[in-house]
Amino acid sequence: MSVRVRLFDTRLNYRRYQAEMDAALQDVLECGDFEMGRAVRQFEDELAAYCGVRHCVTTTSGTQALHFALRALGIGLGDEVITAVNTDAATCLAIEHSGAAVRLVDIEAATFNLDTRALADAVTPRTRAIVPVHMYGLPADMDPITAIARRHDLLVVEDAALAAGATYRGRRVGSLGDAAVFSLAAGKVLGGLGSGGAIVSDRADAAAAANSLRHYGRDDTPYRFERTPGTSPGVTVRLGFNARLDTLQAAALRVRLRHLDEDVARRRAIAQMYSAHLAGSGVVCPAVPPDCQHAYRTYVIRLPHRDRVHRSLLDLGIETGIHYVPPVHLHPHWARQGFRKDAFPVAERVSAELLCLPCHPGVSDDQVSEVAGHIRRLL
Repeated sequence: MSVRVRLFDTRLNYRRYQAEMDAALQDVLECGDFEMGRAVRQFEDELAAYCGVRHCVTTTSGTQALHFALRALGIGLGDEVITAVNTDAATCLAIEHSGAAVRLVDIEAATFNLDTRALADAVTPRTRAIVPVHMYGLPADMDPITAIARRHDLLVVEDAALAAGATYRGRRVGSLGDAAVFSLAAGKVLGGLGSGGAIVSDRADAAAAANSLRHYGRDDTPYRFERTPGTSPGVTVRLGFNARLDTLQAAALRVRLRHLDEDVARRRAIAQMYSAHLAGSGVVCPAVPPDCQHAYRTYVIRLPHRDRVHRSLLDLGIETGIHYVPPVHLHPHWARQGFRKDAFPVAERVSAELLCLPCHPGVSDDQVSEVAGHIRRLL
């Protein structure tokens, strides 16, 4: 089967900026600076500045970034971390790898983000942190979330894996909590050539601890060019990992970051076209609060007969997605922990209706019209 319109098209991510990308990669290849080279430090500085915070620590995946961020902030055994039930499993895996227990809350159907009323009721004496997920690229309602956190002396770590370039009340995601994490995987809004992740924060203590965790538990610099030639590596002072971003990845990500705002602007333009084409069709289009700017990793609709439409579009060469289904509490791993069906009715209802449409910058105006037209006909 030939797919003409892809949900994510990593080839187009490369082709759009091929000359810049080739030059950046060639520079790394020629200098041989493959592990924790200058491009890594440069990308970290640039991403921190973009988010409006002081520190950035990159790592091998968004999952590791969240794991390290929680550990760096002191989350561990006996603690509880609250997050949204409709997130990717990776969010909850990272929480559990930190040693904490996952506490799930239901969502708002209109935004796909966690319900702040349910959040207020979910806090227990064991709760230490909240991980709001900016679902599909739309910022969670952070002011009520941070107010609840302050009231109970909780940490806030944004899961911005899908939301690079989004804003909430004039501030970029990544600057709205104690720390934030991004996925830099190839299909994300800010994606490289493979897997990658980043932690951003204004807290120097958290950045230093996260740096140590990714770097064998050492406290010395991980950047090769900053070391005195001939000196031995530093000593390990805590249980750490080898989870450092490759220089080639960082070089590619520097190019993508330079164009992030224009890429997100194109995603928003595509979203506006979908909304116009689908008006009156019976499809529920994304609801974006007036004080937010959506990053649109995908354009997520709700509709009847979702599975039939999904299959029919694929038969027509149009790839759509069903992310993230089922909600986390229905995965066998968490079901064994006592989570039960019907515990989160909004997320369960929404998960049976949602469909992710292609919204990357390579989608043409004609393709948007075609996809929307087929959906109207199929309904």
